[in-house]
Amino acid sequence: MAKQRADSVVSYILDEYTTDPTHISWRENMEISYQKTDSVLSGHVNGLTERVGEEILYSWLRGVKPVKGGYTPEYIPSSRIFFTSGAAAGVNADDGQSGQRLALHHRDLSKLQAKFNKDNIPATGRYIMIESNMYQQLIDSLSQNQMAAFQATADLKKGILGTFAGFTLLQRGSVVAFNSKLEPLEVGQSLEKEDNLGTLAWQSDCVTKAIGATNFYTNINDALYYGDVFSAGVKIGGRARRQDWKGIAVILQKTA
Repeated sequence: MAKQRADSVVSYILDEYTTDPTHISWRENMEISYQKTDSVLSGHVNGLTERVGEEILYSWLRGVKPVKGGYTPEYIPSSRIFFTSGAAAGVNADDGQSGQRLALHHRDLSKLQAKFNKDNIPATGRYIMIESNMYQQLIDSLSQNQMAAFQATADLKKGILGTFAGFTLLQRGSVVAFNSKLEPLEVGQSLEKEDNLGTLAWQSDCVTKAIGATNFYTNINDALYYGDVFSAGVKIGGRARRQDWKGIAVILQKTA
């Protein structure tokens, strides 16, 4: 006899992101020696792509729970946050932090692999988005043999740095950050001195995202601006697929 699966409701909100309008004057269109319109549109696409990447990562740390009259936010639980265990190292002052943090070590990734295995998360489709300075710390912790094996799995054309502990490693200049209460900082929020940077790990079946088509808005020969005006927008959303948050985790800097 067939059984009906009882699913829990997992909700997420779609947010809209737009670029600031760009004005190309009639005089510029007459005098410039290159196709500025194409350059402007490309800039809008690149700006939205960067923002979408940042917001999707943040959305996987934040969920919404239906309550009477609306929703209340919920965040990745502390049980899914792991901490760096390498040697003490100074922070990058450009990030706004101060003091020292324990560096990311390859054993931190191995510990995460063991946790995913224990949770019966599929061995395929595991990824880690790693912050650039933490990536260098990871590289410094590898032996020559580990480094050779890691580099052999790289596919730089696809943005893949390599594979380690069953995770495919990707890199961004910024990934996620948390305050001292283990609450994730919103995209674009400035770091305080005691805040910590993090690296995000996930399995592809344990997260979800929705990205709409990029819409371009144009006012050609706008009478108010004596030229053309361009902007763009996109609607996105995402979150961890499972209510128990398994299949997603953070490796967070630990204060030395």
